Amino acid sequence: MKMPFVFTLVGLFLSVGCEAPELPGADVELTAEEKAEVQEQVKEPEPEPLAVDENGVNEGASEFTSKSPQQGRKSREAGGYLGTVSATYFETKHKLFNIQVQNQMRTFNAIHDRYPKDHEEFLKEIIKPIGMPIPELPEGQEAIYDPSDHTLKVQPIQ
Repeated sequence: MKMPFVFTLVGLFLSVGCEAPELPGADVELTAEEKAEVQEQVKEPEPEPLAVDENGVNEGASEFTSKSPQQGRKSREAGGYLGTVSATYFETKHKLFNIQVQNQMRTFNAIHDRYPKDHEEFLKEIIKPIGMPIPELPEGQEAIYDPSDHTLKVQPIQ
């Protein structure tokens, strides 16, 4: 006999206060001028384009490291035991890629007595013989060879 009464009371307590709150000024309509003014205040400024040198490398470029590629980022962020294990796997895989690129660069330099002159030659003479593609980078970034210091760099796409 007491159980239906308890359920009724619990139901009443749960249903009280479930309506949507009324916000003051929620029913006010803005004029076209006021809407335009609000949109102008919220508008973000366009980022200035980065300066690009004669080799196509922009000033926002940084050296390609084992933590640059997309693979392994979620694992690193997740943490924990399994996250650490999988992040270590991907980081090791990308370090191996960097080591192979460095060795192929040394071999190319020893044979030709120079380094690749541009990105196309770098892809043809360094990346293709390795047999591993350049790892996928996060959205909005690209890998590019910088002939001025003979390194693979990551830069924002413009």
